Amino acid sequence: MFVKPIVAALLLAGMVGAQASATSIYIPDSSPVTGSLELIPMGQGQSSTTYQNQRYQALIPRSLANTILINDLGFAASTSGLHHFDSIVIKMDIVPSTQTALDPTFSKNLSTKAVTVLHVRNYDWHVKKDQWNRIGLQRDYFWVPKQGNLVIDIEVRGAGALLGNSGGFRASDKVERLYAHGWKTSPPAQGNTTPSMAALKLELVSTDAETSLLGQGCSGTSGIPTMTFSGSAQIGKSFSIHLSQAVPGSIAVYVFGGSNAAPTFPIDLSPMGAAGCKLYVSPDIQFPVATGTGSSVLPLQVPLDTTLVGLRMWNQVFVFDKSANKLGIVTSNCGRIRVGS
Repeated sequence: MFVKPIVAALLLAGMVGAQASATSIYIPDSSPVTGSLELIPMGQGQSSTTYQNQRYQALIPRSLANTILINDLGFAASTSGLHHFDSIVIKMDIVPSTQTALDPTFSKNLSTKAVTVLHVRNYDWHVKKDQWNRIGLQRDYFWVPKQGNLVIDIEVRGAGALLGNSGGFRASDKVERLYAHGWKTSPPAQGNTTPSMAALKLELVSTDAETSLLGQGCSGTSGIPTMTFSGSAQIGKSFSIHLSQAVPGSIAVYVFGGSNAAPTFPIDLSPMGAAGCKLYVSPDIQFPVATGTGSSVLPLQVPLDTTLVGLRMWNQVFVFDKSANKLGIVTSNCGRIRVGS
């Protein structure tokens, strides 16, 4: 029997969503294992200052896509591990179909109607080798190709690998890019003088159900509380949130939020006495569960309601652990949930 089956619906009911007919469109193809390897714009290792700060634009020709409500963007990593950004901002915009090449000046490829679809800081992204890894957009973008070509603008600061992933994402020679890297404080007005055909391969995601992990937990009495998912966030189906490495005989509070956006999040809990712990999401809904022998499970049912398709939320678990730190609380990694059809 599922406990609190309406948690997801209560949160998602307050968000605005829309339906789309497509699932994913791949630019220029669906293979996450082919193509050259590029460090632009995702960065390399943390020891490489050359690629930590970057500004990047890609021009997606309208001929490569159909009308789509873009819920997320997928990128193909060459190695598995944890990829970090001090900050990452992604914008999308449409330019006239007559503009078939990027202008060397970044601002000339964006209009006042450009939409910020992701704005986060201290962002730890778990990526897997030879797979499409969704970056976790906070907002949808509706692209009607007949209205023009799509520009994707990405600015990263402090980008690079933390654990395992040495950087390098698959690129193609069929999509144009513009970039500037190695700058210290602000990106220059212009990118490389001649935009090159080496943009990252893309998955434009729409309506797919997804549960994925972000961030890192902090150390407690029994280790680092770790959250994982099982099941499906598809409408009419169920999924479970699992917690392990929690202190036994205590209480874990499952937190659900409608935002993980900068500059508010993540909130460093170190000044409150929980060194290394972070609040990643807005605590809009909380649900307490006993940790038993050091683990717990929260099963959830997604309502069979098509208006929820494409909606998203973020979650995290707080564990009461009196011996861990002065605050008496430790936190898990962060999860991202998107309802699909």
